[in-house]
Amino acid sequence: MPHSVGISILLNETEALNTSVIVRTNATKTNDLPMVRIRFDESHSPEINPLCNTFLTLLIDTPSNRTESFNFSLWTQEESGTGDATIVIRKISVKSVDKTIFCFHFNVSYNKTENSTVQNFAMVHMKYINSAKINTSHLINLSIEIYIDPDKIKFCSNHIMFVSIGNLTNKYKLRLKLPEVFNDQHKRLIGQLHVLFDNDNNTCLTLPNKGNLPLLFWTRIQTSWFGINASEFEITLTGKGISCQMHGEKVLKVSFPVSNSTKGFNGDFNFCKLTYDGEMKNTSIIRCVYRCLCRSEMECSEVFLFLANNGDVALWNLCDISADNI
Repeated sequence: MPHSVGISILLNETEALNTSVIVRTNATKTNDLPMVRIRFDESHSPEINPLCNTFLTLLIDTPSNRTESFNFSLWTQEESGTGDATIVIRKISVKSVDKTIFCFHFNVSYNKTENSTVQNFAMVHMKYINSAKINTSHLINLSIEIYIDPDKIKFCSNHIMFVSIGNLTNKYKLRLKLPEVFNDQHKRLIGQLHVLFDNDNNTCLTLPNKGNLPLLFWTRIQTSWFGINASEFEITLTGKGISCQMHGEKVLKVSFPVSNSTKGFNGDFNFCKLTYDGEMKNTSIIRCVYRCLCRSEMECSEVFLFLANNGDVALWNLCDISADNI
């Protein structure tokens, strides 16, 4: 906006000059309140798969006819704020810009928030020129590459990503591709499920007996949680007081889907073949190995585990699950 400024010059107490000039301010913004608006692209909201990188899109609305330099930060945390961060921010990059925009500075520094043990914080510094004359929305799209730290995951927790610019902070709830547990209404089993992926037979999930809710343990798990490809695989389960057999007082059944089911426990299944049943040396740990001869990506992308105790109430535990492609 133009401003009129008066100028008066005195020489020996005599006015030598009295005039005015027009001053125009440029459009560069340098204070702490940037004109951009930042939001997550919620029309593209992918589920975060284990051991796979996932890409989120951040949209930056820029005003027309402006040059601006600004900073903003992003971080992830467990929703309650008390647990360790699970979602790692791996990389932030410019995905695309509208044709009227030129980004001539883009820098990202990565770190950890207080009490976090993973890289879950990023500070972004940007400078752009938007040459558009019409006052409409002009976008800079950023790609945020994230992944799950499998050693930190707790399946009963929700996870949030925050973006903060100036005094404004927005949050975005992250959707994880989690295992499902049949009839686990109070999340008692899903709350313990992470111990099955820690390669430690000393941390175990307590399996249900008659009289418990749920009455049995039936879970559907993406095979990507084991870091394997969607092809034939061998799966190993270890536990205390378990049986590897499909029939008897205690049963263990391992299967894979042969019909497409997007959710739940309906559909057709093929059972995996038991290839090893025995105690691990010098321990009371039972080891069960099954071979799953799935034939397609759909069949090999999931596995179902079913454990039930039809006999007397007893303490029995499932301690670890692992898998390898054949």
